[in-house]
Amino acid sequence: MLFIDSIKGLAIFLVCWGHSIQFVKKAGVSFFENPLFIIIYSFHMPLFMIISGYLFFYSLQRNEMGELIKKKILQLMLPSASWFILESILIGRDINIPNLRYGLVFPFWFLSSLFFLSITMSLSQAVYKGKPWLIFSVIFFVSLFFGDSWNMDRTKFMAPYFLLGVSVHYFINYIRSNKHKLGLISLITWIVMLFFWDKSDYIYITKMSFHGVEFTNQLKVVLFRYAIGFAGCFSIIYLYSYTTKLKLFTLLASSLGIYTLPIYIISTLILYRIANYIDITAYCDNSIIYNFIITPIYAFFIIALCILIAKCLKKAWITRFLFLGGR
Repeated sequence: MLFIDSIKGLAIFLVCWGHSIQFVKKAGVSFFENPLFIIIYSFHMPLFMIISGYLFFYSLQRNEMGELIKKKILQLMLPSASWFILESILIGRDINIPNLRYGLVFPFWFLSSLFFLSITMSLSQAVYKGKPWLIFSVIFFVSLFFGDSWNMDRTKFMAPYFLLGVSVHYFINYIRSNKHKLGLISLITWIVMLFFWDKSDYIYITKMSFHGVEFTNQLKVVLFRYAIGFAGCFSIIYLYSYTTKLKLFTLLASSLGIYTLPIYIISTLILYRIANYIDITAYCDNSIIYNFIITPIYAFFIIALCILIAKCLKKAWITRFLFLGGR
């Protein structure tokens, strides 16, 4: 599990790095056109979802559906609600049912998507224990022809990556024996596809539903997005496997990986707010300095602050339960 924690650490750093690129610079070229931002966003959340699906497989084998749902509510939804309520108190937002419903779905969208996909897979397992992936796939396919409201666009986007993470256990031996072939094909494919990336390929720009849109163009965007996402994830996992001999690096990355939940939630709440008080526009004109010095340093600062807050919350069982899902 050290490798899994380590690659989770890489993934959460990329999340914070991408958000830093987005929020630190106040003016100039849109972050959507930033080449480094494009590289990161072509795969980083799909990678997180593949890892989540991979780990969920073990829960699926050990727990009944009722226990799984209970665990996911405590691990994912309770921290989302607790942090949203705390933020609401601090900024003076009304705490009511509509706002709470919004808070459970949108601010920490990855968690609500992971919760929905976990429940869907659990139900699929209960309906067809031999082939839950089949029920899950049918639900996903049908969902493409319905609307994208209430975060369903991102949930649909994440679904195949989650399914792959769960299913990879069944052909892990094939992957290991063909590691170099699969890795190199993925790497070449990913690099080539990056040159064809268009702003419309962002999930934030073009949604997932085929309802009420031009079918051919939507199909092109959706398929391209999945292809580059899978290729990017396989490439990063392949390249990252060579870092396992770097023990210190692996340990440092894994130390971030065990804090992915609080880093994701807390950074979502504070990263852009702190950036609002930082005016370094004069130092942002050089894209190399901005991308590879300023923003990674800011990302590490945010991560360190998130870990410090998480360590404080862990000291009392009630804060650990409410804000960290008991972890």
